[in-house]
Parts: sequence; C-alpha cells; structure tokens
Amino acid sequence: MKYVLKHLIQPVLLITYMTIAVNFYGRVHPFKLLLFLISVNLVILWWLERIIPYKKNWKMDKKGFIENLNYFVLGAISDNVGKFIAIFSAMRLTSEKIDLPLYYSVPFAVIILEFFGYWIHRSTHKGGFLWKVHSIHHTPNKIYAWNNNKIHPLNIILLKFGRLSPLLLLGFNAETIFLASTFGLLQNYISHVNADLKGGRLSYFISTPELHRLHHSTNIEEAQNYSAVIPYWDMLFGTFIYKVDVKNIGVNNTSQYPSKIVDELLFPFMRAKITSHSSS
Repeated sequence: MKYVLKHLIQPVLLITYMTIAVNFYGRVHPFKLLLFLISVNLVILWWLERIIPYKKNWKMDKKGFIENLNYFVLGAISDNVGKFIAIFSAMRLTSEKIDLPLYYSVPFAVIILEFFGYWIHRSTHKGGFLWKVHSIHHTPNKIYAWNNNKIHPLNIILLKFGRLSPLLLLGFNAETIFLASTFGLLQNYISHVNADLKGGRLSYFISTPELHRLHHSTNIEEAQNYSAVIPYWDMLFGTFIYKVDVKNIGVNNTSQYPSKIVDELLFPFMRAKITSHSSS
C-alpha cells in the first residue's frame, strides 16, 4: 500500500493544485493565489521529506533554510523583472489571439514553455558565462524542495523572458499563461523534493524527482534531463535518461566555485575559468 501511495502522491498533488488554480482564478488575486499554492506545496513537500526521505543526510538545516530564503526573495524580484521585459517586448508586436478551452490551451502552453526552457537550460550547461550564471544552482551536494530557490537572478530573468515571450507573442490569454506558469513552478519544487516518491511509468509523462536528481549528478553521463517539468523535449532531443538511483550530486572541482551568497551573485562577472558541468 505504501509503495502505491508513493506512486500516487505527485500526480494527486498536481491535479489538486491545478483544480484549485482553475476554480479560484478570477476570484482571488493571481499573486495571492500563487503564493497560497506555493506555500501549501512547500509545507506538504517539507512534511514528505521528514516522513519518507529519499536520503536522510539531505535534510535541510538552518543555514540552508536562510540561504534559500534569501534566494527566494531575490528570485521573486527577478521573476517580475523578467516578466516586465517580456510584456514590454510583446507590446511592441502584434499577434493573433489563441482562443481555446483551457484543457487544450494550458497543456499546449506548458509544452511551448518547456521547449524554450529546455534549450535555455541546456545552453547554460555549455560552459562560459551562462554556466557561471547557472552553476550556483548545481553547487549544493544535496537536493530538497527548498533549495530549488537557489538560482542566480540573471538565470531567472533569462528563463522568464525566454519562456514567457513566446506565449505572449502567440496570443495566449492571461489565464492560460498563469495556469501554465503555475503548473511549471509547482512542478519544479516537486522535482527537487528529497522524498522517496516513485516515478515508474509516470516519468515518461512528467518529470519526477527520480529524473531530476540525475540532472544534478556529478557524473556528466547522468546529468541530462534538462526539463524539470515534462520529459518530452529531452526524449525528442536525446537527453532523456531514466535511472532510479543517483550516487553523488553537485559539481566537480568544488574549489572552483564560491560558497557565499554575495560571491555567488558576482561569480558570473569574475575572470575565473571553470569547466562546464555537462559535455552534452
């Protein structure tokens, strides 16, 4: 019974969250609705990490909580900057409106979001400036839901602009964009959870924690699965890998990377040369 429940937790959570989002959009301010869903999601994920941890030594400590709280605040600011740039750019262009029922438009929007997100993410693993921007997300040697927040503000702005602009230019309405973006954000937290959730066949339809842990592997042969939301683009472009266990996560040559938040924020602008995380 417990084994079955571990397979059901992720899809049940996502279905519940999206049902709430659809029913309360327009009745509750989008910011309040999103904040509520993020909060509920994190509380449930933290609880799961306590009762069914994937690895007990990946437990979040006080230092990790405070560090990722700082990144959470920086991320919220950066997210809005990226959103503003995308909207401002789209206002300069004209587009036809896509008028489809939500059960068509939202999955379509998620697929488009992840297509651009996939290529942006993959490009950040090629080395150089973009890898230095993205690398701080990979420096932790343990994964849990809360350290999904550890992303450089420039990385967030790049992703927000690169993923959101196509939806705006294609003419998706505000509700569809909100629902698709919310699904992606909640799913990103779930994919980082340090809970022993079982993916199984679900991993071929949606990205599971089992898939995304591999992306953080120190073994570059395993460090694939560039989408933490859906696996389809990884499958299409040859970067999908399914393996239940992962031994070590983080970055190789840790001495090349900063460990303090101020240094991490300045890291992309430093002259230090580092090797990329992945050769793909």
